[in-house]
Amino acid sequence: RAGTDTRNLPSWREAAALLRRRRSELGIGAPEAGNAAKQLARSCRGRLVFVYSSAGPVSAVGLRWRQQLNENAKLLGHCAAVPELNHNEIVGWQAAGSLHRGISVIVLRDREDPAEHATRLDLTAQYAVRQGAEVHEVSSVGESRVARLASLVQFGDYVSLYLALLGGVDPTDITSIDEFKRRLAEQAKAR
Repeated sequence: RAGTDTRNLPSWREAAALLRRRRSELGIGAPEAGNAAKQLARSCRGRLVFVYSSAGPVSAVGLRWRQQLNENAKLLGHCAAVPELNHNEIVGWQAAGSLHRGISVIVLRDREDPAEHATRLDLTAQYAVRQGAEVHEVSSVGESRVARLASLVQFGDYVSLYLALLGGVDPTDITSIDEFKRRLAEQAKAR
């Protein structure tokens, strides 16, 4: 079409093909023994999940992971990106205790992460382990940035689904959102 920017079409095609292929590796029908998303979900079951990433495009994926953990698995999750998390949040890890032993840190990685950010993520992961947390890494796959980011999103979506199933919760249930909206509407009417 006239006026359509087609520069990124190969990236989107690659992303779509990658997601289709990975669906057979990560989907419901793939046995846990070979399904990294199912394995990660089992490791994170019953734990708080903190998703750490580099700043930039991958940090948006970290936010997506947190939101999917919240909505699908009905879990409180948290996300933060370096370098900012190393200025304040790192101090929250300082006093190791039982809370830290109940946390799974998931570090999202991409080959375009700046070297300084990769080093910060390495050191943060090492520190979290020393403080008692369990740390996992998930690396993007694919050639184009679009494909790599989509691979991380897809992986996180599957992890959130499997955590919901392991927790015996319906990933489609949004009763709490509906209740909140109802109460918010009532408050608005009362004003």
